[in-house]
Formats: sequence, structure tokens, C-alpha cells
Amino acid sequence: REARADARRAQEMLQAAHVALEAAEAQSYAREADAAIKESERRAAERVECAEAAEAQGYAREADAAIEEAERRADERVERAEAAAEAAFLRAAAVEEAAQRQG
Repeated sequence: REARADARRAQEMLQAAHVALEAAEAQSYAREADAAIKESERRAAERVECAEAAEAQGYAREADAAIEEAERRADERVERAEAAAEAAFLRAAAVEEAAQRQG
């Protein structure tokens, strides 16, 4: 009788140990899963930051190109204005010279 009771207690203790082991494994898996989720979230955040940085670089390149185009057009206008001013000066000089000849 005592041997059977001891065996039953041993069996119950063994089952309890198995349950505790399974619970510990489940907790370990849950911790690993949480760590994997956090790592995945971290990587996703890095990808978002990289995408935002790339997008910002694209906007900066577009802005630089627009600035360069505006500068080029402004330079062209300055050159045209200088040429027109020079032509006007030459015309004025020619008119003045003709007026001096006439008297």
C-alpha cells in the first residue's frame, strides 16, 4: 500500500515537473517570440527611416535641380539685359555722333 502511495506521489510529482517544464518552455518561447517581434519592429522602423531619408534626398535633389535651373535662367536674363544695354548704348552713341556731325 505504501509503495503504491509512494509510486502515485512520485507519478504526481513527475507530472507536476513535466507541467512546470512545459510552462517554462512556453515562457521561453514567448520571450523569444517577443524578442523576435521587437527586432522585427526595430528593423521596420529602420526601413521607414531609410525610406524617409531617401525621399528627403530625392526632394533635396529636385530642389537643387530647380535652383540650378532658376540660376541658369537668371544668368540668361542678365546676359540678354547686358546685351540689350550695350546695344542701346551703341545706338545712343551712334545717334549722338550723327547729331554732332549734323551740327
